[in-house]
Amino acid sequence: MKKRGISPLIATVLIIGFTIVLAAAIFQWGGTLVEKLKGQSEEGLTKITCVSDVNIDIKQACDMINSVLLTVDNKGNIPVKGLTVRLIGEKTAVQKVEEGIDPFGAKKISATIPFDMRSNRPTKVEVFPRILVDGKEQTCESESRDIDLGCGIDLPDVNNNLTEIWVPAELSLVKDLNYIAESEKNQYNLNGIGAGGAGTVTITSRSFTIPEGFAGVTVGGWVGPGSFTFELDSDSGSVLDSVTSSNNRINNSTYIGNVKLEGTGQVILKATGTKLISISEIGLYE
Repeated sequence: MKKRGISPLIATVLIIGFTIVLAAAIFQWGGTLVEKLKGQSEEGLTKITCVSDVNIDIKQACDMINSVLLTVDNKGNIPVKGLTVRLIGEKTAVQKVEEGIDPFGAKKISATIPFDMRSNRPTKVEVFPRILVDGKEQTCESESRDIDLGCGIDLPDVNNNLTEIWVPAELSLVKDLNYIAESEKNQYNLNGIGAGGAGTVTITSRSFTIPEGFAGVTVGGWVGPGSFTFELDSDSGSVLDSVTSSNNRINNSTYIGNVKLEGTGQVILKATGTKLISISEIGLYE
């Protein structure tokens, strides 16, 4: 009795099918390997760039009541695109600062202290430089420094509604204002003093000094619907700089941050808005 073997046609079909399955498996494995190697290559390039080309130094870290004022020196030979700042105390807060620093340059930067850290102050700051590697943003290892008190700079306290600091006398803390929806609040914008009413409301600070080496102040706060103005005046009353804009969110307040007002010497800060205005942060810039 003769044994029958596999026909040439079936054998050919089986070989082709096996080849296709094997090729698909190799392709999938190869693709995964390429992606893995690519990821390792990018990670390796980032580490090399961070070690060889990035070198930041925190020259100064000052507790300004409302914020921490940092002087960061870029000693490396590539630009720093931005910084990630971590404030450390009994609690920890992390925020991104979109301020670049040129190679061999330095910059003064304000990092806002969150509302829930104002009682137990941060005592240490950690700064992570962010750079571009092959067009992608990457974060390098951090530098840290203890935070000093004040550094001789005295800005108005936005979390204190005393009449020696602010006018008018009936100012409220932002956390107590009923004009702001709970869904809009977060740990940073709960800072500040504010005023609310049926018409135009204004807040005026006491006189304070912008130290030498700074070009002016940065301001942030809540505004009601309609127009608003942040203004910096000289101690004698003349307007040094002002920014006027409009909140188009009908019946809703919104938070406006990083408003830059140019001025030096002895100054007074004013904020005016419709139904609601607050000053929730004050910093300095170069």
